[in-house]
Amino acid sequence: MACRQERQRIFLHAKKRSARLPMQKRSLSFVVERYRGSQVRVFALDRDALLHALRKRARELIENNPDIVAVWLVGSLARDEAKPGSDADIVVLMRSSNVPFLQRIPEFSRCFSGLGVACEVCAYTLQEWERLRADGARVVRALEREGVVLASGESELPDRTCATTT
Repeated sequence: MACRQERQRIFLHAKKRSARLPMQKRSLSFVVERYRGSQVRVFALDRDALLHALRKRARELIENNPDIVAVWLVGSLARDEAKPGSDADIVVLMRSSNVPFLQRIPEFSRCFSGLGVACEVCAYTLQEWERLRADGARVVRALEREGVVLASGESELPDRTCATTT
């Protein structure tokens, strides 16, 4: 009998706690809770806050690396189609580098680590970028179509390298 009463007490307590709550905005990195009902919770990505944080890191990157020409964002986040769990696809363009392409990735990825969002970073020299453009590479087309400038170190960007500057 006591066991049954205890189960009922726990059930009633749980039922009260799961009652419909007003909309709350709880931040977990850049994911915010938009709605909480009795059986559903709705989450969304706070794109503006994430873009602000990415721009800050991109500016710091350019300040510490004078060879960097610009930093762009491409992919679902640039197209405003990102959802919680989406990553940030970042393109870094620099004048030159003695470091091989694949070895640059960890170096620049560290600059964007700790944001709470996965960042895929690719860093190209101007020469590599022009070669990719001549070959019609997908990354070049994506940047021209949907690229968002996060930071720019100089006004002389290569011809038509981004579509928007949100």
